[in-house]
Amino acid sequence: MSTHSTSELIWIGIAALVVFVTGGYFSFKIPKPVLLAILLGVAVLQVFEPIGYISIALLLPIVFAPAILRSSRRAHWNLWVMVLLAVLAWQLVSVLWAANDGTWAQAVLSTVSLVLCYLAARQVVATRGGLTRALVIAAPVILLEIALVVLFRFSPALEALYLRSPIAALFSEPDVELIFSRVPQNVLDPDKAGGFLLNGNIASLLLAAVAFLYGYAYFRSRRRVLLVVAAAGLIGCVATGSKTALVLLILLPSLTLFFLLLLRRSRAAFALLGLVVVGFIVTVIVLASAGSPLISTSLRTLGERGQLWALAGKGFLEHPFLGLGYGGWAGYLRENADAVFASGRQFQDLPTHNVIVQAWADAGIPLAVLVVAAATIPIAVVIAELVRRRSQPVLSSSALGLGCLLIAIVWFFAHAMADTIGFFGENHTLPYFGVIVAVIYFEREQGARREDAVAEAAEGSAIRSARPV
Repeated sequence: MSTHSTSELIWIGIAALVVFVTGGYFSFKIPKPVLLAILLGVAVLQVFEPIGYISIALLLPIVFAPAILRSSRRAHWNLWVMVLLAVLAWQLVSVLWAANDGTWAQAVLSTVSLVLCYLAARQVVATRGGLTRALVIAAPVILLEIALVVLFRFSPALEALYLRSPIAALFSEPDVELIFSRVPQNVLDPDKAGGFLLNGNIASLLLAAVAFLYGYAYFRSRRRVLLVVAAAGLIGCVATGSKTALVLLILLPSLTLFFLLLLRRSRAAFALLGLVVVGFIVTVIVLASAGSPLISTSLRTLGERGQLWALAGKGFLEHPFLGLGYGGWAGYLRENADAVFASGRQFQDLPTHNVIVQAWADAGIPLAVLVVAAATIPIAVVIAELVRRRSQPVLSSSALGLGCLLIAIVWFFAHAMADTIGFFGENHTLPYFGVIVAVIYFEREQGARREDAVAEAAEGSAIRSARPV
């Protein structure tokens, strides 16, 4: 924005006002499933011009806010939303000691957009066939992203050609050319690919969320197109080359199946757990014996993360309650660069690579606590629902669908514990996280209704049997 003249900023402001008013008006005319599909599709493309790093995708839920809020029911404003509103309130308070206005503004907009995406999804999943329709409409854009990931993984030259093209500044990042000089991104590694995204690890998170969200929708509706997109999402997730994705893709489904079997007191649960543990140990031994770079690269990555976390620990002792302020971590890292970067290595503005540590750095202990709550409440809700439905067969559509939701929501938190993202991921994954949480709460409501219906039926049967003949 600093590159614009005063007159240009005025015209941009007028254009933004017109867009918000027009978009707000037409948001009432758009069917809710279509509106949600637009949010999911645009999240993949982002569209960054003309306002720099604040993408159209991040602002679009706010443009649609009039229709979303008008159709929202009181029941939608649950504990999780209250926690998000508390996150928003503390983010606004933390402006008082923020070092970088742009950083906190991005965070505030993300929180507002997440709340609105969740509310929009709650309205859609409550209507018959609404979620299926939204996911089918969004599928072409998602499949395009998957196709680009696979294509770029096999042809780094094509990926470089795209990244140097003008459209990359629109769909990937405004200053995308800097990745070839001052701000390298891991998609430049021939063994990684991100499609529209500049980070293969975050691309893997997006496609994992797609795979398990569409997997859930398939088990609910049995529409084969949803299964196709889910399978494509898994393929794309692996094709990103993310080591985190490979580990989670094996670990989380295995642990979820173990949990489903354990709830049903099946001996197969411990057999599965033993198989996973033995398989993991054997795999590590084989890779290490073969001199695979996967082991050495993983250890080096963990070592770098450990140095960042150690530095954050030092900062915590110095600024325990309020943290470093939004934008403050970059300055603190620069001041202590010798503790993280090897001698002679060029300084790089690295985030903390841990969602809880980053929350503390941005706005102190209150934000860190609220972030943990926002990340774990949906996990607790879906686990509680799985426990309530433990009488259902382990391979029933209901159990498998809930299993997909558990994998997806835990994946976000597990991934965020060692990467440069928030508990909801980042711009690309934000609406997908909102939809997944909305579906989790919808399933809880459905489970409660079924439980009440069964209880009423049992009570009615007991009354009838007690009547004198």
